[in-house]
Amino acid sequence: MKLMLSLLIPIRTLTSLGLSNSWDANSRTVTIKNTSGDVLTITPESNIAYKNGKRIEMSVPAQSKHGRVLVPIRFVSESMGYQMHYETIRNIIFVISSEHTLNTDVLDPSDLVSARKAAISLPIVADFKTIGFATRRDVTYRFPEGKADMYELMMALRILL
Repeated sequence: MKLMLSLLIPIRTLTSLGLSNSWDANSRTVTIKNTSGDVLTITPESNIAYKNGKRIEMSVPAQSKHGRVLVPIRFVSESMGYQMHYETIRNIIFVISSEHTLNTDVLDPSDLVSARKAAISLPIVADFKTIGFATRRDVTYRFPEGKADMYELMMALRILL
């Protein structure tokens, strides 16, 4: 049996994806809109949502906690036309627009700082089974001197006896 986990995020964080949202206190619904005109309506504590008026079932309902609406990031991002990638190596979720392409022409190889930031911000895709670790708070990156096209991901491993 495969365990499926859902990550709930505050609705306001969706603005970083270019999504707008509004709260209707009377109907207790949140409305999310993308730049393409799609409209997603979600009611906290319900696993039913509506995209452009069409009913969709969510595997996990949105929640209202401490005055904030939390929504399942995979459901919302994929419903609004984004792709989601969970990278198990660093425990990072990448939400990517279908129109996004990496423009390598704007990367200046002589600007190591920006090139290194770009390298770290890309998902690591492994074609092998990775070893899972519980937390990644002890992750560091090391770039070889004068290079921006490669880096080492280092994790401190603690063994408790």
